[in-house]
Amino acid sequence: RNVLACLTNKEEGTTKVMKLSFVKVKKLEKDLLLQQEKTATFSAKLKKANNVQIATQRKLDAALELHNGAVAAHAEASKALEANVARLRGELLDEVAKVEALEADLGIARAENEVLRGDKAMLQNTIDAMEGTIDSLEVRLSQERDAVHRVE
Repeated sequence: RNVLACLTNKEEGTTKVMKLSFVKVKKLEKDLLLQQEKTATFSAKLKKANNVQIATQRKLDAALELHNGAVAAHAEASKALEANVARLRGELLDEVAKVEALEADLGIARAENEVLRGDKAMLQNTIDAMEGTIDSLEVRLSQERDAVHRVE
């Protein structure tokens, strides 16, 4: 038995009317059903892959957001560290200036100490000279007393 079949090619936009055997029509229907099942299966797989891609994109977006937050936190921490370094550098320069001032004061104190040592040496020489004079005067006094005792 033969059947009139109307076959449409959507890609080419053509339609053909053909006289086909019943067996051929059944085979074409079976092929069409099989093709529709394959299309449905592929469509389901495609939809599943699309859902996986959407979920993956969400995870990537969340990870990027976390990363951006970490980068911002790192930048803030870096700024804070730079501020601390600048503050510590300023404090260090202040301490260096204090040390230099103390070294200058120490130099002045050493110079004054040398002057005082010189004064001490001069005073010691004066004391020694005075003791020598006192000793001479005592000897002279003793001689004068002796002379007075002799005269008496």
